[in-house]
Amino acid sequence: MKGLFGVVILGLALGLAQGVQLQSDRQYGAGTRVSSPWTGVSFVVPQGYRGSYDPDAEGFVMSSAKKDYLAVYALSAAAPEEFAEYLLEALQQQGMQLQLKGEPKQTPSTLSAQAVARTAQGQLSFYFTAKQGQAGNLLAVVGLAAPRDEAALKKVVDGLLASAQFGIPQAEAWKRELGGALLTLKSRNSAWSRDPNPSRSATFSSNTKESYVFCSNGQYAFSTKTERFLSNSAGYLESTDSDGHSGEWNLIANIIGTPILYLEASNGKSYEYVLRVPGQGSLALDDRVYTVGPSDQCN
Repeated sequence: MKGLFGVVILGLALGLAQGVQLQSDRQYGAGTRVSSPWTGVSFVVPQGYRGSYDPDAEGFVMSSAKKDYLAVYALSAAAPEEFAEYLLEALQQQGMQLQLKGEPKQTPSTLSAQAVARTAQGQLSFYFTAKQGQAGNLLAVVGLAAPRDEAALKKVVDGLLASAQFGIPQAEAWKRELGGALLTLKSRNSAWSRDPNPSRSATFSSNTKESYVFCSNGQYAFSTKTERFLSNSAGYLESTDSDGHSGEWNLIANIIGTPILYLEASNGKSYEYVLRVPGQGSLALDDRVYTVGPSDQCN
């Protein structure tokens, strides 16, 4: 899986054909074409605005002198309606209440909606629009402004979406490299109790092995097995527990290039992990570091 490590690391230096690659610690002024090669999307910062990547919002956030706000989100794979549902839930959890103004407008590749937003700062005009590229990637824009500036806000947001360019997401190469991979994690724990009376002393140990198999057809399988050993003066005990799940997997990058692994298990549960490469031959799902190798379990 050498290619995966090279793509994740070296891919940070790649950009789209046009634009300045988005960096987490940089401000971007009006007229700048900002590029997110991981998602295959670029856009132009509107006149009168300036912005940067906001890790809390997980998007590119801009403001104007009038205190109007724009937030741009990009994903390497997503449908407009799916992202709109996710965003609506996230905003509600943050305390924002939205009242739609009319029905959302939708085409096979776009979605837009206007609403009145009730926030801690008062009532604001809210406008959302999103577009899906031919590669399945997504650019979405959210705008907030004073009610009197509703028409101007819509014009700015629509203009930003019109400036979007879509290419092949770098994350597609990451997915190809992960397909056919075997991730393995082994751990061992031991403990002992000592007593002046040797008959009451005991030792305990356990060995655990976890493994993930990711197939190129989008299927995965996870298994875990733990063996436990207990020894004392009375004898020796051994037990084994095993578990697992399987289903469909997908790897999606956000606007700043963070790879996120999504697992939809056949038992109805879902799992989400941030992917990172701590070193050659290893891959981390959140904070758990796995050894990576090829799998012979996929058809």
